[in-house]
Amino acid sequence: MSRFEIEDIVSQDKRGIVFRAHDLERGHTVALRRFFPFGQDGGGLMEDEADAFRIAAHRLLGVTHPSLRSVFSGAVDPIDKMPYIVAEWVDGAKLDDVLAGENLDPRLIIQLLRLALEVSLSLSEILREEAVWVETETDSIFVGSEESGKSFVFWLSPYKWLGAEFGSRKLAAIVDLGEHLAGWKGKLIGVNAGHGLGGWLKWMKNNPDASLAQALESLPTFTTANETPPPPKPSSAPPVASEPAVILKQPPSISPILIAACLGLLLAVGGLAYFRISAKATSASPQSENGRISPPLPVPDLTPQPTKETERKVSDVNALAKKLALEKEAARAAAKAPATPKTPPAAVDTP
Repeated sequence: MSRFEIEDIVSQDKRGIVFRAHDLERGHTVALRRFFPFGQDGGGLMEDEADAFRIAAHRLLGVTHPSLRSVFSGAVDPIDKMPYIVAEWVDGAKLDDVLAGENLDPRLIIQLLRLALEVSLSLSEILREEAVWVETETDSIFVGSEESGKSFVFWLSPYKWLGAEFGSRKLAAIVDLGEHLAGWKGKLIGVNAGHGLGGWLKWMKNNPDASLAQALESLPTFTTANETPPPPKPSSAPPVASEPAVILKQPPSISPILIAACLGLLLAVGGLAYFRISAKATSASPQSENGRISPPLPVPDLTPQPTKETERKVSDVNALAKKLALEKEAARAAAKAPATPKTPPAAVDTP
């Protein structure tokens, strides 16, 4: 490791450590990844395992793809027997940080999955075994900065080609990644959802033994989008979803003028019905003893107030309609009730 000068720790977890380092031989900044094949307390590689690791690392030197961190070196620390690989440094940010909990545009998901399949296909030819060789966790996928000229960038998974994490080498890892990015985990999704992404994921679940080539070839057949938006851009500020990682459909807004017009029409119809019912009730009532007809019930002023009505919500309209219906029922009850004769006022002696 004397060729590489450690500059800083980029990340560290139970799986290993990633350093930013300087390649003294080439004069480039590189990512040096030292990992723990058997966990933090599991120790390093045995001699035969170390030999197999060196052979595989040497083969990977010839793999190049814009979405794969090119491998420059791979060896085993002679002291603790911990393996490490030296790969291309990529300016950018983790996809997990860029999305900040939001979902990814389905067109970008299709693009990301296509790149993951292409890279895995190239690696399968070198490693002489077909598998998903890239890491599919969102905190391992990078979004290259604008200056880097890269979109999505993957790490080769050293655990997979050492024989660990065998389950994640299957195409199910790609399906899980697509569902996770779209926010479709545990949901029923139509085949046309997400520009055809839903149909492709369903096909993949029904064909778990499909080859990488079949998965790659079938992906475009479910895609209806002609244009793919640029990937979200990483920012030096605190992680946020950028430009835009997710296109949210906003519900159509209701024009205040339309609301006012509907309310005015409702009030006018209700007022007219109320007036007719009141008039009918008056004509049906008997005359009083002095030959006069009881005066009709006063008609309330139902003229709408434009400045306030424009701010009413749909619930206000329902409440007003309910009030008019109650008044209408009250008028009908008054019309059917028997008339009560009026009692003349008692005579009062005047001094």
